Amino acid sequence: MYKRLFVLQKGEHMKKSWFMVLGFLIVLAGAVGLLRSGKFPVGIVQRGNADTDAVGQRGKLIVGTDATYPPMESVDANGAVIGFDADIIAEVAKEIGVPLELKNVEWDDLFATLKRGDIDMAISSITITPERSKEMSFSNPYMNAGLTAVFRKADTGIETVSDLKGKFIGVQIDTISQGEALKVTDDAKVKRYKDYDPAVADLKAGRIEAIFIDFPPGAYIVQKDPSLTMFPEPFTSEFYGIAVAKGKEGLLVPINKVIASMKQSGQYDAIKKKWLTR
Repeated sequence: MYKRLFVLQKGEHMKKSWFMVLGFLIVLAGAVGLLRSGKFPVGIVQRGNADTDAVGQRGKLIVGTDATYPPMESVDANGAVIGFDADIIAEVAKEIGVPLELKNVEWDDLFATLKRGDIDMAISSITITPERSKEMSFSNPYMNAGLTAVFRKADTGIETVSDLKGKFIGVQIDTISQGEALKVTDDAKVKRYKDYDPAVADLKAGRIEAIFIDFPPGAYIVQKDPSLTMFPEPFTSEFYGIAVAKGKEGLLVPINKVIASMKQSGQYDAIKKKWLTR
């Protein structure tokens, strides 16, 4: 009798245990399905803060860029946004754990689009300035895009800015490049242009000896013309950052983490080599 009672109690206990295991497996399967879809309630998977969790709930990271500034951002033959910035922000999406939607937004509307909340972030060769920092929040700088000098590769005597003292220098009118050129050479030798295409033509023809230009477009000019070269690093400082709307500073956490880890691992240098060197 006692043996029969023991067997019954043992059977009931095993039955309850199996129900508990079955229930756990059902919950686990549901969680896995939600994880795969990217649509899960906050609390199942925490990405670190409310801002990143909101992106996770939506299931994608929406980023705006004005894709008209190669090699930083442009549109390829298939309509996809490519460039240095596109590669950087793709790593941020991976860090958050969601797909990336990179939207091509005109520059004049980019910051308003960010403020309205139509995009989560903006990456578009955006210089960090005190004025802009009042309207949006910035990541740690990810690039120094200050001025470089583009010159003919045959002019082997040019290695630093001081080597251009008294030389003819091309600049874009009423820009920082014009002010920097006036520090190096006489006003009469500073050749001012509305855009850089005629400056490049004059450089190749020997009518000027260098062009002062922001580092990314300088790299693009050099990439297209093997007869030209430039300083390997900027000689002024102008830093780019990734922007988020005020009140969404939680999104800066994965951005800053990615910037730091990419620079430490060498991945940043690989992307820089890919887009900013020939």
